[in-house]
Amino acid sequence: ESRYAPRSKRSPNEGGIRTPIMIHWPGKIEPKMDTQNLASSIDLVPTVLELLKLPVPETLPGISLVNEEKVQARQQIFGEIFEHDIVAMDDPKASLMYRWIIDGNHKLIVPSDRMEGESPQLYRLDKDPSEDHDLASSSPELVTKLMKELDATTIGGLQP
Repeated sequence: ESRYAPRSKRSPNEGGIRTPIMIHWPGKIEPKMDTQNLASSIDLVPTVLELLKLPVPETLPGISLVNEEKVQARQQIFGEIFEHDIVAMDDPKASLMYRWIIDGNHKLIVPSDRMEGESPQLYRLDKDPSEDHDLASSSPELVTKLMKELDATTIGGLQP
């Protein structure tokens, strides 16, 4: 029996993936809370490098969160959920449970092949932040569109 609340740790739902990102540097960064733009933990290294005025490699994923233009231009973020314990050290896909994409206000969650009996889920986060109303069956065109985006841009190269 799981000791975790449903849709929390290791879940692809917002309660499992949404984490506050805080950067504190008095006199260097103006405090603010941004609930309108998308950010990801992959943004931490580019942000710190820019703050330290060090070069940010172009191949590095993520964006600097102090670059307002890049933050506001971002429309999508992606992620993956893996088993807590690694299934095979040389095969990351063996531990893959879910992939997801947030595109604007829409979020698509795609279970891996090993998550038998599960289907893609689609949510409208601005109207349904607790992800109670799966829209996948009523919006198959959007599911297909977001699936193509997810397949083309998956972090780490883990394709379906």
